[in-house]
Amino acid sequence: MSMRAIARRAAVRAVAVGAAAAIVVGVMAVVVESGCEAAPSIRISPSRIEKHVRRFLFFEDRSLGPFKVVNSGTSPLRVRVCVEDLFQTEDGSAVFVTDGSYQFGAAELVSLEPTEFLLEPGKAQLVKGTVDTGSKRTGGGYCVVFFETQPEPDGMASMATASRVGALVYIVFAGPTQVKGKVDRLDVEDLGQGVASVRVLLRNEGDVHISPRGTIRIKTTGGRPVCDGSVSPANILPSATRWLEGTVSLPSDIEPGRYVLEVTMLLTDTRTAYAEAALLVRRSDGGRIEVSLDQKEK
Repeated sequence: MSMRAIARRAAVRAVAVGAAAAIVVGVMAVVVESGCEAAPSIRISPSRIEKHVRRFLFFEDRSLGPFKVVNSGTSPLRVRVCVEDLFQTEDGSAVFVTDGSYQFGAAELVSLEPTEFLLEPGKAQLVKGTVDTGSKRTGGGYCVVFFETQPEPDGMASMATASRVGALVYIVFAGPTQVKGKVDRLDVEDLGQGVASVRVLLRNEGDVHISPRGTIRIKTTGGRPVCDGSVSPANILPSATRWLEGTVSLPSDIEPGRYVLEVTMLLTDTRTAYAEAALLVRRSDGGRIEVSLDQKEK
């Protein structure tokens, strides 16, 4: 199954993921034996781990974590720990893959202890993990560790809520990695006031995640630089494509006509991905600068 098919099939399970925020998904009502409604409330830290597996002379560092799980609510919680493969959509949303179809998934290689425990209010539990390296895999591996919570029964039947909170795990295995990327598409939007939004659809063709940053340059068709801008970095998993956002401000005295838009994405200190497009600059009757891709040249 292609990665695009995976993303479409799992789109209903996708949630926006911030680098500094845990994933919270799957809140549902459940019946428990309780005299009141209990709301599960846990905190997970860290919300993301990037693990580099390192080989030494006599051993290999395969440890993962620990994750600290804190019950910040008022009721005891039964916590179950599970792992699912992680992919992403073009807007950077997380997609959880459970059928093993993502080549760079790592769920089956991550073991955690404990996998189920009772957590009293105000108490914390450490969950430690290890990475299986027996397959001698190289490159990257990606998964989400989910902490599924449910109030512990204590009496009469009532309604309560259960939830899943997830932490991202990025693994870089020992050995060589391949960093490779390609710009699939450029989009330009006129934001007004002489400012243009430049969106870059970048495909990660390597075997490890990248967080590329980019430069934008507008030149005359004769090669003279006119202005520069930048593209903000964001993580892209292997086999994924993602839209990256940038802006550029045009000089107020720019002449109407055709220009060249150049985008250079820095994948590493020495590897880049490059694309260019024809740009059309106009002036409205009121003198306002208008910018767009030249459709005749696309």
